[in-house]
Amino acid sequence: IAAPSMTWGDTHHAHPLEILAHILGGGTGSRLHRALVESGLAVNASAGYDGETAGAANFTIYSTLRAPTTREALEAAVMTEIKRLLDDGVTEAETARAIRQQTAGALLALDGIGAAPRMLGGTLSLGLPIEEAEYWPARLRAVTQAQVNAAARAVLANPLATTGWLLPA
Repeated sequence: IAAPSMTWGDTHHAHPLEILAHILGGGTGSRLHRALVESGLAVNASAGYDGETAGAANFTIYSTLRAPTTREALEAAVMTEIKRLLDDGVTEAETARAIRQQTAGALLALDGIGAAPRMLGGTLSLGLPIEEAEYWPARLRAVTQAQVNAAARAVLANPLATTGWLLPA
């Protein structure tokens, strides 16, 4: 799904989209995991977002169906979860949990001997100030529930999306 990035579109949605991706598909506590994997429709389900790009970013939702689930049934279940998210919004508890988990990951990344220089280089190569990488954890902590819901509406309500299936030869 085409999404704003740190350098393109409504850039104020970038950090809230990081949090949204975690709420929707960031592990076993995510909405997609509960709706698709725990229900037996899919083997896995996840969402991802990387806003550090020149131009539009991608907000990705992916899953692997579990037989005998059909592609149509899995797509319908994903769309139901997206509709639920858009109708009800994310909760304050989901937002707080995702911020804690994402902030912990950001702090670990900044502390790493290899990841921190790559992150700084990537930030500078996009023409962003070094503070964007340096204060990334603080920017994540500042994200609100309302910002996550606004970002969800901006990207998921009328998505510019492509659906692909990997099929056996």
